[in-house]
Amino acid sequence: MADGKGKAVLEQSLAQLLDYTKVHFAAAEEFMGKYGYPETVAHKAQHDQLTAQVIGLQKKFRAGSTGLTISLMVFLKNWLEQHIAGSDQQYSAYIRGKVAA
Repeated sequence: MADGKGKAVLEQSLAQLLDYTKVHFAAAEEFMGKYGYPETVAHKAQHDQLTAQVIGLQKKFRAGSTGLTISLMVFLKNWLEQHIAGSDQQYSAYIRGKVAA
């Protein structure tokens, strides 16, 4: 931001976040389906919600109708960390149990 590159960096960060979530979520959902994870529908709903949020932010940013603040970026970072540390760990443990069986 101090170098006048804040907008370009934020645009790139949002694009990378969206790409990452799509790849990560698709792989996770594939494993859940393959191993019959019973909470697949609820977990996928979380994925869909985050993806929609990121797409919405990206559209607003590109339209110039909003300035994304650091607090919003911290929110997204925390959501990802909580999702990965929380519900992702639950399905991973379930799948590890299925694979080990």
